[in-house]
Amino acid sequence: MMKLTAMFVALLAILTLTACGNDDKPSTVTNTKWEKEMNTEELKLFALLMSQGEDTEDFVIPDGTTATFSFDFFSGTDVYFDLNLVTPLLPVKMRMQMPYTYNASTESVLFKLSKSTIVSVEPQLPAFSEIDFSEADDAVGKVNWDQKTLTINFTEDGATITSLILKQTK
Repeated sequence: MMKLTAMFVALLAILTLTACGNDDKPSTVTNTKWEKEMNTEELKLFALLMSQGEDTEDFVIPDGTTATFSFDFFSGTDVYFDLNLVTPLLPVKMRMQMPYTYNASTESVLFKLSKSTIVSVEPQLPAFSEIDFSEADDAVGKVNWDQKTLTINFTEDGATITSLILKQTK
């Protein structure tokens, strides 16, 4: 009976240690999806911050415009970035593919924007063919698994200019 009690206590100790060591946080962002919806005012502020004071006269966001940003980590190395922009005149859908790396110990994602490619744009407008990401600064995201959020910080010359907070949907 003593051996059985000792074995039971040992088994209980092992189960307790393994349960305490597991924080149930994923070790990868692969097969997850994150989204953010913006109304007109949020879009205007985001565009202003991203422009960093550059001339934005040619870039007007009409009232009633909404947008959905989504990041779909479809593989361990690449992510789809989808933009669904709905304006009163014309809806625009754009899909980009970009490489990323995920660091599980810091729960951070490095988005390699300079390596991005446009996969599709609807409708095909000449302005989209002129987009060049080769000199874009990489962006860093921070995953909060408890709150199911992904905060992406956009930087220019090493300084954060704005952040985008997305909610996990998958």
